[in-house]
Amino acid sequence: MTSKMHQRVTSILAGVAIAVLLAIIVIVWVQVGHGAFKGKEEYNISTFNSLQSYAEMSTINSTHAQGVEILKNSHLDDLGRHSMELVRPIKIDPPLHDHDLIFDQLHDNEDHPILRHHSGHFRHTAAEVWDPHPQYEIQAFGQVLVLELSFNYKFVSPNLQVTHVWENYTRRAMHDPKASGCFYTGKVKGEKNSDVAVSLCNGMTGYIRTSEGNYYIEPVEKFRNDSIASIMHRIKKVAHKTEADDLDATTSTELCEVKENTTIIDDDFLIGKEEYKHFVHKRDVTQSRPRRDVLFEDDNIEFVPIAPKARSGNHQEFHIETLIVADKTMAQYHNTDEDLNHYILTLMSHVALLFKHATIGNPISLAVVEIVTLKETEFLSNTSDEMLKKFCNWQSQHAERTQKQYDTALLLTRESICKNLTAQVCNTLGVAEVGSMCNSNSSCAIVRDKGLSTSYIIAHELGHVLSMPHDDDDKCVKYNKGEKANIMSKVLQNDTKPWLWSACSRHYLTDFLESSKSSCLFDEPNRDIITSQFIQRLPGERFKVDRQCELEFGIGYKLCPFEIASCGSLWCTREDMEGCKTQHMPWADGTKCGESSWCHHGECIPNNRNLLEPVEGGWGPWMPWGFCSRTCGGGVKMSKRNCDSPPPTNGGAYCKGKNVRYASCNYLPCDSELRDFREVQCAEFDGMTKGIRGLSDEVKWIPKYGMESSDDFCKLYCRVKHSTSYYMLKDKVIDGTKCGLNTFDICVNGICKHAGCDNRLDSPTTLDECGVCGGDNSKCEEITGTYNISAYGYTRVVRLPKGSSNLHISQRGYENTNADDNFLSLVDGETGAYLLNGNFVVSQFLKEVPFGGMTITYSGSDEIVEYIKTPKNLRLAKDLVLEVLSVGRLHPPDIRYRYTIKSNEAPRYGWQVDSEHWTKCSSMCSGKKFLRPYCIELGTTHRVHENYCSDSEINNLVQQKDCNTHCQFLWNITSRGQCSSQCGKGLRPIFYNCVKVENLYSHDQVPVNNKHCAILPKPSETEECLGLCPSNHWEYDSWSECSATCGGGSQMRSAICLDRNNQRISNLHCNSEEKNVRQSCNNHMCPLWACDEWNQCSVSCGTGVQTRPCYCNVDGHIHNISACDPNDLPIVGAEKVRLQHSQKALTIEKECSHRPCVYWSADPWGECNATCG
Repeated sequence: MTSKMHQRVTSILAGVAIAVLLAIIVIVWVQVGHGAFKGKEEYNISTFNSLQSYAEMSTINSTHAQGVEILKNSHLDDLGRHSMELVRPIKIDPPLHDHDLIFDQLHDNEDHPILRHHSGHFRHTAAEVWDPHPQYEIQAFGQVLVLELSFNYKFVSPNLQVTHVWENYTRRAMHDPKASGCFYTGKVKGEKNSDVAVSLCNGMTGYIRTSEGNYYIEPVEKFRNDSIASIMHRIKKVAHKTEADDLDATTSTELCEVKENTTIIDDDFLIGKEEYKHFVHKRDVTQSRPRRDVLFEDDNIEFVPIAPKARSGNHQEFHIETLIVADKTMAQYHNTDEDLNHYILTLMSHVALLFKHATIGNPISLAVVEIVTLKETEFLSNTSDEMLKKFCNWQSQHAERTQKQYDTALLLTRESICKNLTAQVCNTLGVAEVGSMCNSNSSCAIVRDKGLSTSYIIAHELGHVLSMPHDDDDKCVKYNKGEKANIMSKVLQNDTKPWLWSACSRHYLTDFLESSKSSCLFDEPNRDIITSQFIQRLPGERFKVDRQCELEFGIGYKLCPFEIASCGSLWCTREDMEGCKTQHMPWADGTKCGESSWCHHGECIPNNRNLLEPVEGGWGPWMPWGFCSRTCGGGVKMSKRNCDSPPPTNGGAYCKGKNVRYASCNYLPCDSELRDFREVQCAEFDGMTKGIRGLSDEVKWIPKYGMESSDDFCKLYCRVKHSTSYYMLKDKVIDGTKCGLNTFDICVNGICKHAGCDNRLDSPTTLDECGVCGGDNSKCEEITGTYNISAYGYTRVVRLPKGSSNLHISQRGYENTNADDNFLSLVDGETGAYLLNGNFVVSQFLKEVPFGGMTITYSGSDEIVEYIKTPKNLRLAKDLVLEVLSVGRLHPPDIRYRYTIKSNEAPRYGWQVDSEHWTKCSSMCSGKKFLRPYCIELGTTHRVHENYCSDSEINNLVQQKDCNTHCQFLWNITSRGQCSSQCGKGLRPIFYNCVKVENLYSHDQVPVNNKHCAILPKPSETEECLGLCPSNHWEYDSWSECSATCGGGSQMRSAICLDRNNQRISNLHCNSEEKNVRQSCNNHMCPLWACDEWNQCSVSCGTGVQTRPCYCNVDGHIHNISACDPNDLPIVGAEKVRLQHSQKALTIEKECSHRPCVYWSADPWGECNATCG
């Protein structure tokens, strides 16, 4: 871009920036009113232990937020003393998507300001719906983190049950699905390799990774549902490796130790007397090198996943269904069961994110299917091996007892895990058995909870369960090729990346998934685990009725002796009890109930084994088609069939194949006046606030377009009218709804299905080149053209008519570079408004421009071949005008365009411009010359009469440019006449001639004929003059000094009366009203002292100092303090004045005092209670 163009663009952008800044100031002012911004509050915790940090927090709370409740427990203490700041995350409004702008253009011709309503910075569990894709801004550690998040519900099973177990009592409840709405994942804006996994209920809790470091965040204040303001959070930063780290001696943290001849792996952590700075930092007990922090290095390399070998089974995603067990130490640490469940799901949301990383090389989803809280049961053992076996036995019995299905079980504990309890070797973080997944007896792991970073340890242990060895293992050498510092690393070093999976992990995981050992992850068993022996014998044949009583109620129970109908409810009793009791469950099938009879489904029937042979199911006939989902535009109808011919019985297999089929109906296009089908569905919620804060009962809903994930295409996202905020109001749109703009695909049962332009499912019918559905291009005509004329500013190139399709415009840069100064520009053919690169503001990068129901793609000006194109075969809804903006060196553009249109709609004639036919210059100096278009027949390019072309276009196509700019004509004054008045005001004539000046800086003037100046505005031919009058007058001395330096003073001078010969005469002969001997002076304001509010006291206890700065202020501007009188300073009592280094301010100090300081006092140590041991 030339310097001239750069100046224009810069000045315009500066103006825009000022406008945006003003808007931001207004928004911030409003946010301040809601308490959203309290300023960044920061303190250093490096000198505090965990208890002291809470005391400090209480001090901060009392100073900044009176009455706010501070949360006691923290999940960040185990991270050590890394840098921490206090922040308030602010939820911000995202801009409208281009597709939303298209919808507004098509359905609302009025301009409305974008309204802002606030649904609260954080979600509360009572919210029916909430922001599906919120964005947050966090200012911390000298930078601004903008989080772009998406609601993540997939890692929590929809039927998740939470179980609380005491020794003699068990309570089971369904997990509140609203609590699952807390979890969000996403990215940091501008950070390609970033990851975010947080909970947004009652504040923000979770994990953020960027190229600068890892961040952990949690609330400090308790969230109130009735508050719209943000709350205080603490955020800790764990930096990545720096160059300085590489210069020190490397100390590593050994995370795991593998025992010989066993597949059980202990993940160790040495707990010393000192608090270390990272969640897995330890001293190397075998070396004497100094301790140092473990720092993580961001992964900036591009990773290309290694494609796994082809599987013999179905290509599908693997699902790890997980049972989470929390022991009593976890329950005691967390205030409530709800807090504990929320914390567990927060950890697991991050674990699920780690298993989604591309480096794992396989499609894996992790789901939590059950949470069990053990209130009393303990697994503490002398060794970690025994502890794992205890837990594995417990979870196996739990699965049998509850009939719950899960693939692996995980125990979370805050208890020490000991390799040897007797020797107090209790430095284990986790323990698991390698390759035990899908083994109901050993698919389990134990992890010691160490705060939010525990998610890494969980991922590590589950990696072992999935057959992954340590990255440091000898078997990994040939795969990792020296790189081994990832999730499965045995030793955490400075370059460890605990969010990446190594090539070795990927290899062994792929091998495991391709083997039969992973069968449980498909949810489709590949073998029958019940042997023929069990099939041939019914349960009642194996367990007699008295044994059934013992299994149900305990040892010593037997069948009730009272006469009760056989095979119904099983009534049992014991010798030491009166009466009988039942669980209202029938006798087991196969139990003998009479001679040659047995129980079956609660009834006593003849024991004919042939009647119990398995019968496989068979499909019945298809039912009639149902109603069509739409009346036009491509609806969907459905038909079902049942597996009832015959139905499967006695364990026979269910029918294979689809039980539902779909077909298109009412596929004729809808009338253009009908509302958009999504708009109709959203309008059904008009007046419903759905519990969203800030919405009124008059709320109007319109469709939200532009969703990026295909998973969202067929959900009903609706936007608050005239707002950027949108929400998911239904999880499925009505069948037949289009998947989006610019597509014919149709939603069926919440899934986007392919459809043709004829609105039929799976139809191959497409638009032809001129936008005709099913056309054969026989009625299409392609129009092409070129343009290469250079003129400064905007120049019309061509009008593209309504109905055009397949528009492609290109402009190749001068000399095949992007350094020329020609830019493509688009104008709305109806409104005349610029759509692209208007007002001398140019877009440099790829963008989409909404226009007439479609999006036009623009390459950006930085491309060597700048281009504009429309979606294939979609037709323009209105005329579009192409212009070219030329600035700078005015190299000729190289524009080529083409479009397709129906033959009967194609223009026959058009204007053509020939760059060789400029008119002569209109003047010998500073003239103009013109390039006028001529009318041609577009098919032959033959010149025809101008009447064939539109008159309305010609004025826009006529071009002009300056010529003979080396000289100019000027009117030159030759003489002036006499004044018309001999005394006082009059007029006199002025005489001119026309002269030619070679350039502006030349004094050489050549007279020419006055006709050359005729086009110039002629100056006035007369001017005012003043005739001399014979009269007396006053003569004055100089003015005296002003009586004041500011605030208004006066000046004096003396006067004498003189006659026309300047001889002094009596003052009586001069006009006293004309005498001026006094005037005002120095009327500007005097400088005054302006002082800020008192700062906080320098101490929280005892006696300290408070200060406030004072400035010398003049009308809002700060001046040197010497301009103000020190005696005017607002000093009271014992306050003191202190000069700062700057000459712009003074500081006033005074003493302040608080409560007396307290501290711990300890007595001397007593004698030891033992002489040894």
